[in-house]
Parts: sequence; C-alpha cells; structure tokens
Amino acid sequence: MAEIKTYTQAGYDALQKELDYLVNVKVEENKKAVKRVNFNMDGFNTYGMLEAFKTLKINLMFCGDSIKTILVTSTVENEGKSTISAKLAKSLAESGKKAVLLDADMRKSEFLKDANEIVGLSELLSGKCELENVIYKTQDDNFDVIFAGRYSDMSVELLEGSALKNTLEVLKE
Repeated sequence: MAEIKTYTQAGYDALQKELDYLVNVKVEENKKAVKRVNFNMDGFNTYGMLEAFKTLKINLMFCGDSIKTILVTSTVENEGKSTISAKLAKSLAESGKKAVLLDADMRKSEFLKDANEIVGLSELLSGKCELENVIYKTQDDNFDVIFAGRYSDMSVELLEGSALKNTLEVLKE
C-alpha cells in the first residue's frame, strides 16, 4: 500500500524542499525563436498527489466545455496556489486540453525567484513586448507558461488595466 503523506502549514517549507521545487528553468531558444522551459514536477508522482489532481481534473471537466479560465487564489501565502496551478495545468495538458499557466504574482512569483532575464506578464501588460515574446513552451505539447516577469512597482495597476482582459481573451481562443 502506498504511503500518503500529509503536511501542516509548518511543514510546507519541508515539502517544497522535498519536491525539489516546481520549475527547473532552462530557457532554450531554437532557430524559430521558440522559448522552451522545463517544468520539473517529478515530486508530484506520489499516489496521493496523482489521485488528488486526477479527481480535481475530472471535477473541472464535468463543469462543461465552456470553462476556459481557472483562477487559483487564497488569502495568505504558502497555501499551495503555485503548486496546484502548475500541476493542474500539466494534468489538463496531458489529457489533450490546451493549457496556459499564467503567473500573475508579479511581486513574489514562486516560479522564477532568481531569473531576472525572463520577460513575462509585467512586460506584456506594460506594452514593452508582444504576447508571442512571453509564451514559453514546456516539454508537454499542450502546456505553455507565461511567467510574471520582472518586478514592477505598478503591478496592481497593470493587473487592473484592460491589457490583462485582452490577453485572457486572446488566450481563450
């Protein structure tokens, strides 16, 4: 029988270390200027984790085909928003659905803590680049990522503006 581990809030930091964190960032640019990043999610392959995400994915699929956007949020940090978002996007992509993980945490992104060379959502919303410049392919054909980008003092204003709404509409197509 598989061992199912549970973690309290106090044990969350230990869990992050155990998972070897979410993203192993290796940005590769090929001749077609396609940016690729490797999402390392091997730590999620425990029986309990796999079953939990399978159940979540199935429940979402029962909501119907009209659901195109899923928001994962909470009121405090370290509750697993990034972990759940990434694994859910990967799980949906593995089922043949097109998934784009949009990291909108432009102040304290969990995905790219020390990667200042990555352009992302903050540059897109501020008009410094186009959508095709911030989409990163992953090792899964149906799974792309848009990282938060560089820190901006105007992150709230950028997220409130019409550019985010327009971006989401384009991604839904």
